[in-house]
Amino acid sequence: MINRFYFFICLGLLVLLCFNVSSQDLIVLQSGDSINCKIIGYEGKRIKFKHNRNGEIKTSVISKEQLIYKKHNFYSTTLDDSTNTPDFGLIRVSLSGGFSQIIAPVGSSVSEQLIDYANELRSGNHLGGSLLFFGHKNLGVGVTYKAFQTSNRIEGYITEINENLVTGNVEDDMLIQHFGMLLGTKTKSERKKIIAFGSLGIGLVSYQNNQTFIDRYLIKGSSFSIISEFQVDFKLYKQIYLGVGFEILFASLTHAEITRLKDNRTVNFSFEENLDEKFGLSRMDLGAGIKWHLFNKTD
Repeated sequence: MINRFYFFICLGLLVLLCFNVSSQDLIVLQSGDSINCKIIGYEGKRIKFKHNRNGEIKTSVISKEQLIYKKHNFYSTTLDDSTNTPDFGLIRVSLSGGFSQIIAPVGSSVSEQLIDYANELRSGNHLGGSLLFFGHKNLGVGVTYKAFQTSNRIEGYITEINENLVTGNVEDDMLIQHFGMLLGTKTKSERKKIIAFGSLGIGLVSYQNNQTFIDRYLIKGSSFSIISEFQVDFKLYKQIYLGVGFEILFASLTHAEITRLKDNRTVNFSFEENLDEKFGLSRMDLGAGIKWHLFNKTD
């Protein structure tokens, strides 16, 4: 199932990149003149566009009443500057949060009594942010951070230890943090009111679980990760946008440090050697937040 998710995310980003291929628009005036240009916005009854005048890229404005015809993406060629710098924000700052669902299955080693408990632990909440710099066309690089938290508790759990029945509590307080680097791309609607954004990245996942299973334990681990994101930003005011979207993170633990807190005894535990499986951390995030597209050249 995870492979299918990854396929569709990559396919969506590929389509987004294809739409980002620059081209020129055609404007025909009532005077009979035609202009090869790039329409960059609308201001009431006026159209703002970039065009090549005597070897220099100029920005001009004309009235819609002067038009008799316009066609977007009429030419496959670009302006001389090849839109090397984006005209709708050199920097994208994102702060978001929302609902998360771990999509990795519950491990086969979990006892039947705790299956429902483990499934409840798979859902939680996330908070995070990212910063990207778009220095070439509509491609950007940057960093991202996201924290996922979930917890659950059972009181009066009865289990057998060393052939003796023992009653106690079962509790998990789990924090999964992701630190990574992103390669992002974005494309805008005609009036720049909506911006579609997608990214792929790699990073490091940090796992920490304050667990109680009769005794209290601290479990820590880390793993490399792959992250993929798609969001749509809706303009609220000037450079401020409301963004909604989803993100998928792929990661799994092969080893962890488990410390029993009552005597501070620590062991290095291998999931593959002891349980013949990895501990899955892959999840999907659905969220919303505030986005800033800063240093907009045409606002």
